[in-house]
Amino acid sequence: MHLSTRQILLLILPFILSTIIYIYADDITTNIKYLFPAYSQYTNRDLNSKEKIYLKMEKKEKEYNEILNKIKLRKKNSSWIIKQVLYNKKKQQKIVKKENKKIKKSWKLQMVYPNKNIAIINGKIVKLNDIINNAKLIKIENSKVLLKQKENLQWVYLFQ
Repeated sequence: MHLSTRQILLLILPFILSTIIYIYADDITTNIKYLFPAYSQYTNRDLNSKEKIYLKMEKKEKEYNEILNKIKLRKKNSSWIIKQVLYNKKKQQKIVKKENKKIKKSWKLQMVYPNKNIAIINGKIVKLNDIINNAKLIKIENSKVLLKQKENLQWVYLFQ
């Protein structure tokens, strides 16, 4: 039994092709995108969409960290406000002289509206020239008010 040249070539051709592919495997894999452009476009789109998702996640993580930092600062600031402004255990006491006797009077100025001539003293809303606890409100400034009790004048400050 004799094989023709054509039959011999067909028999040897897979071995020759596999040897060539083995030798040039690196070049083939780098240039495969030119053989299948639709596949490379698909992978590029996929990578682009994943990149966008990743960037969004990274941005949200930064925002989340900023919010956590603001919460920490808010806790510090709120504790300062609670200690210094809202729940000041020491009452504001002013000494008013009345006929050589010292009388302690507690005034707590909580809010001032100088443009509207309104202040909140001891939890009560007082307008200019109103009377609160036998004292008349004479003057309202940005951070203090002037009270007159009989002949004595007294400044009450917002943050004491």
